[in-house]
Amino acid sequence: MKKYEFEINNVPVEVNSYLDEANLEKEELIDSILKQTKPNRYIGYGGWIKEEYFKKSLELSLKSNEEMKNKKFRISDKEHIEEIKKALEKCSSVLEKKLYIFTFPTYSKFISEKMNGAGGSTPYKNIFYLKIPPHENKEKQKESIQHTVAHEIGHALSEEPNLYSSPSRMFKEEGLNEHFREEKIGGGRDPWTKAISKEKAMEIFNEIKEQSKLYKTDRKSHREIFFGTGKYPLWSGYTIGYYLIEDYLNSLKDKENIDWKKFFKTPSKKIIDSIIEKYSKD
Repeated sequence: MKKYEFEINNVPVEVNSYLDEANLEKEELIDSILKQTKPNRYIGYGGWIKEEYFKKSLELSLKSNEEMKNKKFRISDKEHIEEIKKALEKCSSVLEKKLYIFTFPTYSKFISEKMNGAGGSTPYKNIFYLKIPPHENKEKQKESIQHTVAHEIGHALSEEPNLYSSPSRMFKEEGLNEHFREEKIGGGRDPWTKAISKEKAMEIFNEIKEQSKLYKTDRKSHREIFFGTGKYPLWSGYTIGYYLIEDYLNSLKDKENIDWKKFFKTPSKKIIDSIIEKYSKD
């Protein structure tokens, strides 16, 4: 593990990178991460209150249904750190407290092929994980790293941190984070924001609302809506959130000067309720 510490706009950033241990098997990698990650008074064990919870999150984060074999990492540790810094510089206006980033290697074919070489998740406020697989196109992967960093910042600044939360909260955060990323990083829409048509997105949203699932926390429903494990197409929830927040931002009086920091901290229910109210009047 290599630790990088620097400041972005006077805000401390700590990156714990495990990319140099990409040669380890999954179980060996998890053991190595656990041995080297000490509890922190601000973020616990990598964002978890107990080491056993951190271990479980690593098992889920580094798990893949289809692994790439005998693939080499083209991007170096130094190069991926530079991309993280570039993204944070572009997003520096919203940074407040020390930010902790953990970079893990993964051999996930899904992240490499479907997500352009970078994935992320956020277990707790002011911390997020960056998952890097081998990828053939280094420049595309660099872009994807910047996209992921900008997106996860929104989750890290949220006052509602929970990996398996209600559709309401996820629609708000996933949509808001993507619009923030587009403004700060550019690069057009990512695949998960255009998985289905807007018409289909609103159809599914209304179905979830009518079934009284909008504000309920349920892991099974979460995976069905966002990861395509049930009746809905893959990434439906991300696309729904994108369109809901697009309409919400377009309705603002001063949409050219969005206070992203304020919206990251605004309760999801408040924003989703206002969207529902607007639709009911239209």
